[in-house]
Amino acid sequence: MHRKNFSFLIIGLTIGMLISGIGVYATTILSSSEVSYDNSKSNSLSNNVQGSIEELYKKSSNCTTGSCSLTQSNFYVEYTYNQTSGASNYCVTGDEATCTRTDCYTSSAKTCPPGTIIDYIVSGTNTRVRFHVIKDKGKTMTMQSQKNTIYNLAWDSSGVNTKGPTTILPQLEKATSSWTNVEDQTYTMGETVFKDNAFTGCSSYNSCTENKYTLGSKTVKARMITVQEANTFGCTTSNSSCPIWMYNYTYGAMSYGGTVDDNIERTMHNYGYWTMSSYQLDTIHAWYIAKNGHIYANYSTGTNLLLYGARAVIEVSK
Repeated sequence: MHRKNFSFLIIGLTIGMLISGIGVYATTILSSSEVSYDNSKSNSLSNNVQGSIEELYKKSSNCTTGSCSLTQSNFYVEYTYNQTSGASNYCVTGDEATCTRTDCYTSSAKTCPPGTIIDYIVSGTNTRVRFHVIKDKGKTMTMQSQKNTIYNLAWDSSGVNTKGPTTILPQLEKATSSWTNVEDQTYTMGETVFKDNAFTGCSSYNSCTENKYTLGSKTVKARMITVQEANTFGCTTSNSSCPIWMYNYTYGAMSYGGTVDDNIERTMHNYGYWTMSSYQLDTIHAWYIAKNGHIYANYSTGTNLLLYGARAVIEVSK
């Protein structure tokens, strides 16, 4: 079908479905910009008929003969996280009525602030995982899953944290290996990790030096957040110091300012998630993000190790 005809067909079908769906009678005269449009099920940034039509036309105009796609990227839906301290109305989970759309993912000239919510198609056409932006470098974005990807695992079962997260990292790798729409990340323990992030251990939450882990070189789809990254968002050892989006969906988060608890019974309750960083002052602790909104060191192995899981940190091209 000719590109222009294809565009008009889309527009005609859209108008027909929208008008019939809202029950507008022939005697009613409305501007298309005045007719609301529910964009919750589409990839549209518009909430009225006029804006939606223009967006569809723009996308279809970029089609080539025999190869037309109205999907510009793997991003399904996205919201803006309002980071105003103390705000009563802001978007932190993606389900609030106050959430607003953003197009910050559409161009390397735009950047998504930390906390921005992205529903990303990790594989195929409909396997979606909700993430929060950690860093936007223009052409690529680093994002952390909103909920734990895996649960109730030790950081390292050997009791020697200098070996690295030998127990939980392979399980995270296994859980995300099918995420074909996610960039590969290659790292060597003790040198550099995931391209530009230094892989380090920390004697304090804000004092880090290099750890010589012995896992060797790996190529994976996902890692865990580092202590340094958590520190840039304000995380300390004080309760509720981390942004709410970092500790939501843990057991008891709402007692510390969170908006969503995770009260699902698993092997044990989900009290937080591990970071990539070990505790440098001994060989048995590693750092984690806790349900009470702070960063803390706990036994990497032991009787309470199953309280924690891991949230996938991925990198994607914009």
